[in-house]
Amino acid sequence: MQSSNTAFLALVVVSEPTIPVGSSIQAAANAAHPSDTVFLAAGTYQERITVKSSGRAEAPITIRGVGMGKTTLLGTIRVEGAFINIEDLTVNANGSNNDAIDITAPAHNVNVQRVHLHNGTGYGVRVGSDVFQVRIEACAINDFHAGTRDAHGIGIMTARQVTVRGCDISDTSGDAIQINTPDYPGYSRAAEEIRIEQNQLHETRENALDIKSTHGLVAQGNRIWGFRVSENSDGMAIQVQYDARNITLIDNQIWSAVEGIEVSRGSKNGTAYPLAPSDVLIDGNLIHDLVPDPAGDRANGSGIVVLSSNAVRLYNNTVLAVPGSGIYVGSSQNGDDPQRLDIRNNVLDGHDDLTFVVSPSSISELVVDYNHYVTGQISTKSLDSWLGAGYEHHATSGPPKLGDDMLPLNGSPLRDSGTDVGQPFQGAAPDRGWGEQ
Repeated sequence: MQSSNTAFLALVVVSEPTIPVGSSIQAAANAAHPSDTVFLAAGTYQERITVKSSGRAEAPITIRGVGMGKTTLLGTIRVEGAFINIEDLTVNANGSNNDAIDITAPAHNVNVQRVHLHNGTGYGVRVGSDVFQVRIEACAINDFHAGTRDAHGIGIMTARQVTVRGCDISDTSGDAIQINTPDYPGYSRAAEEIRIEQNQLHETRENALDIKSTHGLVAQGNRIWGFRVSENSDGMAIQVQYDARNITLIDNQIWSAVEGIEVSRGSKNGTAYPLAPSDVLIDGNLIHDLVPDPAGDRANGSGIVVLSSNAVRLYNNTVLAVPGSGIYVGSSQNGDDPQRLDIRNNVLDGHDDLTFVVSPSSISELVVDYNHYVTGQISTKSLDSWLGAGYEHHATSGPPKLGDDMLPLNGSPLRDSGTDVGQPFQGAAPDRGWGEQ
């Protein structure tokens, strides 16, 4: 008899509580009602599926295999319904230019968990405009290639309340994750309430995170590596551009990229975007061992790059062993300087620890203090000259005394020597650099 919580082929009764290989997943999805689960047996199914049925908050519809690499869909999935779970299977897009999973309005409350997505020329997952409440968790996404065209691991359009957590994304011809409005300029159209947490993002043709026209994003605890200059990227691991605002980048680790994090106005087809990013917090990140590239831009090899922007705060970051600048401050191509820039409690070790290409006096509301400069080279000046110019009063220089984990040892000049910037800390004062102890 049919189980009350299992969807089967329409008008067909089977003895097992699973959809066997060779059966129609589409028919089972069409027949599913709230609280039903479409169980997929181990094996390979060749089918393109569109899920239009909807569950309820307390009774979602679930499509579940028996595990990544055990249940394989040779095809793609399009989700238009609400309260849908897709779990424990592999989606092999089979070279298709369709997205492996396309979540499109009016879809909402969609969870994609423990799914391997690969082998396509579209996106791994596209979260379309006007979609909301999407969670993509513990997924592996790789091998999406469209030549010189973008094929992103995850593309988030003007959606809201989207979380990407615990995924491994690599080997794409676009970004690992891009958040972008389809309109240009976006103005009233923006992604909102985005969280990118505890992922491994590595070795794609563009960036790990390309954050455009996004209003409200937290990227935290991600491990990011392996980014080089290409036709469409200067090798930044994380890029914040267009009118992105209310962006928080915290406790991420970045290495083996041409640049670590860049905040800039950005451009489209050679024209500067009309608005610049604003309200960006870059806090407690570890950036180390970057790779110079002669094809890179003027900030080639730099840890954190701040160009045209408004209200960027750089707190407690550690940048070590970079061939460019620890922090590089300049103008975007339209010539606008950053405004309301706050640089405190950072540990910087580069060819130049801190570089101002623009005059610090041209930046309104500039705060720079309590930084530790490993080489003591600041905008081609010595630390004594920098302090004498009056820009900073509590800076120090010299060996930071770090352990193998790049955290300060006992006796390090970084311990309890920073200033309170409104972030939690232990001890008499904040440590400088990442990893408050």
